Amino acid sequence: MFDWRIAIFGLGLTALVALVTGLIPAIRISRLDGSGVVQAASRWAGGTRAHHRLQRTLVVGQVAASFALLVGALLLSRSATALLHADGGFAVDPLLSLRFYVAGDRYDPIEARAAAVDEVVRRVSLIPGVRAVTATGSIPTDDGGSNIRLQEPEGLTPEPREIGAQAVPVTSTFWDALALTLIEGRTFTAGESRDAGTDAVIVNRRLASRFWPGQSALNRTIRIQDGREAVTGRVVGVAPDLVYEEFSEETPQSQLNVYVPYVRAGWRSPSLLVSAPPNPGGLAQAVRDAIRNVDPGFAVFDVMTMADRRAFNHWAARFVGRTFSAFALTALLLAAIGAYGIAAYAVARRTREIGVRVAIGATRGDVVRLFVGSGARVALLGVLVGGPLAFGVALALRSTLFRVSPWAIELWTGPPVVLALAVLAAYFLPARRASRTDPTVALRAE
Repeated sequence: MFDWRIAIFGLGLTALVALVTGLIPAIRISRLDGSGVVQAASRWAGGTRAHHRLQRTLVVGQVAASFALLVGALLLSRSATALLHADGGFAVDPLLSLRFYVAGDRYDPIEARAAAVDEVVRRVSLIPGVRAVTATGSIPTDDGGSNIRLQEPEGLTPEPREIGAQAVPVTSTFWDALALTLIEGRTFTAGESRDAGTDAVIVNRRLASRFWPGQSALNRTIRIQDGREAVTGRVVGVAPDLVYEEFSEETPQSQLNVYVPYVRAGWRSPSLLVSAPPNPGGLAQAVRDAIRNVDPGFAVFDVMTMADRRAFNHWAARFVGRTFSAFALTALLLAAIGAYGIAAYAVARRTREIGVRVAIGATRGDVVRLFVGSGARVALLGVLVGGPLAFGVALALRSTLFRVSPWAIELWTGPPVVLALAVLAAYFLPARRASRTDPTVALRAE
């Protein structure tokens, strides 16, 4: 949404900078009398040392700012890329995801809702091109399950305690749809999938390893507290670990998962995962039609491929990374333009000197090295000043980064090289032109 306050602030700040940069030289000129103005004009035509020092200082500042911004842009861009390609435990490309709402009084009994969801799964699975379908209470990498408390088995710790976990209701085809194989045991049977009172549960590997390290989890029992009375679950399988919360938002609780038959929860708003390689998005309309054929009152929404869902969930990180990159490239361009301006001005100011040097035997390479050497000093000073600024930026961004080290060697070697090349190129172009100066023309120059 467009915010007028931000726009007004930006315009005001721009006007203030323009006013200050124009006011300073105006004040200096206003303090001179008539003869002083003529003398000042003469000095500024050739350039005073203070004036040249100020120019170099400004370019050094631009290079330093570019260094800090380039480091920040690289960090944020890498973090956004890591978020987008992080492994959630399953392949996203073959999957279409959506949610639908089971509306109507006739679906009030949990068993009726579960039967309707099963029918949706069956109808969608008949669509040509569909490999597998599942209904679930939570879409992996998008949202978590229902918060529950588990009681640790006796003997695991001196004093058994309750820990947080998440219950995820699924149909028995859940792991088929994600193209995963259970590590141990089996999925839910048809009888368990229809029985709201079943005690069958499947736990993820991380939970099994925590409760029964080095042992089989099959036929073990767990005590589940989900806000009502505690119930006992009987482990019939161990599943691979999946990421449920959005990346970078995982918690110890979201990493411990207990899968229960969908009929145990009977939520009115299930999610559907449809495996339909190679183009899951192309079946979106067919899936909508199949759901509405079960009941026209079922509202279908939030339809997108899992790849698109991942990209949508992390759009903010990508936007910030691209914005920071735009700022960094702009600063780099300004630094290069500033360096070019200084070099071109120095060439124009020292035309006669160049002519003398060439007349007494200086080669083109000598002239080029004269100016490029000055550019190298500017680049070096900019990098040295910008190093602490870049370090501060890395420290400030460290807590927001996802699986990216702010101290990777390429982050601290790449930007200085890019900056040095940009500044040297900006100095090289006028220097190359100066090296071709005809001594006779240069010596006659005023």
